Amino acid sequence: MWQRMNQAWQDPVKGSWWKVLLLMGAYLASQILAEWGLIQYGLAQSGLDSYDLVGADLSDLVYIHPWAFVILEAIALVVLILGVSIWGFKLFDWTLNKWKLLVGGFAIYGIMYGYLTIYDQVLIAYNPAFETTQNQAALQVSTQGAPFLLTFLALAILGPIVEEILFRGLLMKYLLPQLPWLGLAISSVIFGLLHQPANALEWGLYAGMGLILGLTYLKTRRLEYAICVHIINNCVAVMMMHGL
Repeated sequence: MWQRMNQAWQDPVKGSWWKVLLLMGAYLASQILAEWGLIQYGLAQSGLDSYDLVGADLSDLVYIHPWAFVILEAIALVVLILGVSIWGFKLFDWTLNKWKLLVGGFAIYGIMYGYLTIYDQVLIAYNPAFETTQNQAALQVSTQGAPFLLTFLALAILGPIVEEILFRGLLMKYLLPQLPWLGLAISSVIFGLLHQPANALEWGLYAGMGLILGLTYLKTRRLEYAICVHIINNCVAVMMMHGL
């Protein structure tokens, strides 16, 4: 097992490192432009002359338009799929047995669930008043104005696919294809940081999740497994947010 996980990634793409960085830049630019467009739409609908971008947060976008999160994630997915297709990044195996994928996904999620349960106790021990992470609290506020199905589509389906293409598919496999463990470390660190942790312990929670997803990808060499586990985890989180 360890020997396979130490192996360099296959399906090399010439100049993959700069193509990955360029594609990630295109992703970030698309999100900034999409948010700007949604804000302009909101201004036009409200009749306001200006918008405080400095004080804005994600919840403002839902009030602007209930489809905001779906629009952002859909744009991100289109940009990434286009980049992956144009440069020939090989991320998916369409011949993968779907039942095997589902069973494996739930089995790995069991490990993820155990990790999250234990880590929650660590956070509570550190802060007895702890209820949820800063990222989760922000999502709960920001999705209050959106229908459940739209929230589910954005956060439980599209979001995990986008994040796995970015963090595991591109960062792990194609940024440093000869150094799989370094790619795993970098992707886990960035994954934790981009979930807006309030402190080092919250960062550790998300970095650990990234580590489990990354190890899943290293072991199976199939991005679909990481996507499946991520979707299951986010489905549970979204349903808990809505008291289901």
